[in-house]
Amino acid sequence: MELHHSKHHNTYVNSYNEASEKLLTAEASDDVRAKIALQPLINFHGGGHINHSLFWENLAPKSQGGGTPPSGSLATAIDDTYGSLEELKKKFNAALAGIQGSGWAWLVKDTQTGNISIQTYANQDPVVGRYQPLLGVDAWEHAVSGERNITREPMELTAIVLPSVPEPQSRILYRHLGCDQLEGGREEVR
Repeated sequence: MELHHSKHHNTYVNSYNEASEKLLTAEASDDVRAKIALQPLINFHGGGHINHSLFWENLAPKSQGGGTPPSGSLATAIDDTYGSLEELKKKFNAALAGIQGSGWAWLVKDTQTGNISIQTYANQDPVVGRYQPLLGVDAWEHAVSGERNITREPMELTAIVLPSVPEPQSRILYRHLGCDQLEGGREEVR
């Protein structure tokens, strides 16, 4: 996780900042072509920062509440939507396994209906607009490591503890390659 935070997330932050500075220059000179060309970089790297920031906030070891089943309105929403927490985990893990290449699986709240659902997004596309992210798992980088030749099989959501549905932050105990003590950090975006 240290490598993932210090290398991957840091690259998203630095690349977003670089693209943002170029966008300011393009806006100052009203260079429409440059502004359009920079949008994919801003989306990818800005999305990578947003997604990873939420991911770090979601991690918690058991000693800090990770792995405690949800209660209250979220538990009710999970039961109403999926039948049980175990069924949610099965469907979430199936969504993760179904992502080809890089992407994210999210438990989201629909801001128009209040319902929860599982949504998948390609690459680093962030959850914006109609959906509010509650829980996200990076399906590629946390499951596959070229240095270790690890396949997707070790990736699974094992336990969730989430606050009530309206809250955007959640906490999970995410078993990744045998790790159960996970710590996150934050990066600054200018």
